[in-house]
Amino acid sequence: MIIDTTIFLRIVLENPLLGERYPSEGEVLAVLDTGYEGFLAVPWEVFDALKLGELMVGKGELILPNKQVITTRTAYAAARIVDAKVLVEGLIETFNELDEIVAGQEFLSALHLVIDYCRKHVDIRCYRSLR
Repeated sequence: MIIDTTIFLRIVLENPLLGERYPSEGEVLAVLDTGYEGFLAVPWEVFDALKLGELMVGKGELILPNKQVITTRTAYAAARIVDAKVLVEGLIETFNELDEIVAGQEFLSALHLVIDYCRKHVDIRCYRSLR
């Protein structure tokens, strides 16, 4: 889905180890950001709702566009990509100032996207799936 010139992916987040899901019903939009090298970055409220803090949590670092270095909390989770009907897994990270779900390069590594800005349509296909 393209709104203005921003690409959004419809996803459902899952904690496969504790059986949690976000959102509990329906789906959520993730902003596609090819400048972000990670898998997924989510607001703290989403990280907490998935109970990812109850797992072994690691630390990471992000360099923001303004060159500020942010320390993140990381945990293993999964995302179901609604339009591709596929589940991909990786490290989800969070930090306090984040207010949207961001899908990065690692998230896209399993996908083939065809972006049609004229029609405001994104075609998503999967190259690989972990489930």
